[in-house]
Amino acid sequence: MNRFEEIAADLSALFCLSDESVDHKNAHCMKMCFKELTRCIPSMLYKRVKHHQYDIVFIDKDVVLDEQLISDLENVKKHYPKTALFIECDDNDAARILKSIDLNVDKTILSSMTPEMITEQIERSITPRFEISLNSRYEKHLEEIIFGKTQELEVQQHCDLLTGFQNTAALKNCFGDKQHKGVLYLDIDKFDTINTLYGMKVGDEVLKVVANRLARYLPENSRVFRISADEFAVLIYDPKKAQVTQLAHQIIAMFEETPVQVNDLSFDILFSIGTQEGSEYDIFYNAKLANREAKYLGGRTSVQYRDESHFLQLQKENHYWINELKNALKEDRVIVYYQPIYDNNKATVTKYEALVRLETVKGDVISPDFFLKPAILSDLITRLSRVVIDKTFKKFSKNDLSFSFNLSEQDFSEGYLVDFLSYKCDYYNIDSSRVYIEILEETSLNCNEEFLDQITALKKLGFKISIDDFGVEKSNFSRVLDLEAEIIKIDGSFIRGLGHDENSKIIVDSIVNFAKKIGAKTVAEFVEDEDTLHLIQEMGVDFSQGYLIGKPTSELDHDF
Repeated sequence: MNRFEEIAADLSALFCLSDESVDHKNAHCMKMCFKELTRCIPSMLYKRVKHHQYDIVFIDKDVVLDEQLISDLENVKKHYPKTALFIECDDNDAARILKSIDLNVDKTILSSMTPEMITEQIERSITPRFEISLNSRYEKHLEEIIFGKTQELEVQQHCDLLTGFQNTAALKNCFGDKQHKGVLYLDIDKFDTINTLYGMKVGDEVLKVVANRLARYLPENSRVFRISADEFAVLIYDPKKAQVTQLAHQIIAMFEETPVQVNDLSFDILFSIGTQEGSEYDIFYNAKLANREAKYLGGRTSVQYRDESHFLQLQKENHYWINELKNALKEDRVIVYYQPIYDNNKATVTKYEALVRLETVKGDVISPDFFLKPAILSDLITRLSRVVIDKTFKKFSKNDLSFSFNLSEQDFSEGYLVDFLSYKCDYYNIDSSRVYIEILEETSLNCNEEFLDQITALKKLGFKISIDDFGVEKSNFSRVLDLEAEIIKIDGSFIRGLGHDENSKIIVDSIVNFAKKIGAKTVAEFVEDEDTLHLIQEMGVDFSQGYLIGKPTSELDHDF
């Protein structure tokens, strides 16, 4: 299709004949070109144009150009300037040709022209004229498409595609009118279990049922929104006294009493809900914080937001220490203290444990009790471990003493330890047999095949394994055998109780006997006085560690 055909296919034409019932070759030609072709007699021409506003008017050669028709054509030119006029004339009809020229028609068509020539003349006349019009139509059509798509995107931006309910963006738009509102932030407890056991398709169906049940149950002055995955929000307009809290309890009770049914499956849905009232959008975030506190408390409960809540204070402290730790790592203010470990048989200090500390800008030294949990929560723990390992290796490159340091579950999860520790041994020229890797008993209990593979690889390289705080968790003796640990560190809570608690003695004695049978050594932690030292020596504990032996310091002090 050429440009003329493209333009003509969108135009309408009026063919004026002295007798509209007569078939005419030019009419047939034009019918092939234009979208719409209408015939009329001269007396109806102006009325037709006025009613329909044709794009083209073609006057047949047999139509007499009398005064009335000429007047009608002049009115067409005047009132409908976008309409193109064509008048057909016999080649030797000079008077008619002059009249058409006087009318300033778009083109005078000679009767001797073939249909192809007529089409060419019309093409030359209308293509420049209507190209702009056609472009405008295309632009208008394009604008309509864009507008429709924009409206569609706007709906999608404010609507959750899975449930059909509105989303967070729509919820945000509900604020700004200063009207008092209440927000319930709902989170389905352990929803990941459903996705894991039954698949995400079933999980999606569960979410649909939950959303629809919420919508049916809610009072008239409220609306439900889907926030994300398994999280919903309920917005209450002008809540009555205690309505927000009561509704939270009712929702929890309703789902507990009536399981969600999907196909032949039944699901017990439990909620953690946070609530807050006010007129600003901030109440949404406050309700979310209260929801996190509800989950922190174990779930299946609702919590009203309070500025002074213990959970929020804990969060603020975590945020503070995370920022402090980030700055300390950046500014090299992570330092390492070393606590001596006394060999009860050789009566001398033979090894040290590396303990991380944080130095503030003012020079104060901070215990890990403040920043270790925030480090784990913020995934900074492995960066911390790398710094401690490097500084400890550097310290002990100047002597032949053995040393130990603690590693977290995240350190093993990242899988960097085998290569990193091997590199440090080579770089600082330290034999791996001097290095003891301390693992919390809790970490050893959570170990998987990948964890055990790393332990095996490290032991093959000569590194020693030490189980820290043994006895306070599930005391899994079989896990000690799996790890082939060389050292078992007895938790300090049992050591402190040796002088007055018979049960502590029984536990320590059991651990010492077990260690001897498997060829492992034992370390007593929190040895703080001479009586305790004598007791553990009598019980056969191999090593002692605590303030009696020496406090952690930045230097290696083993004068005990």
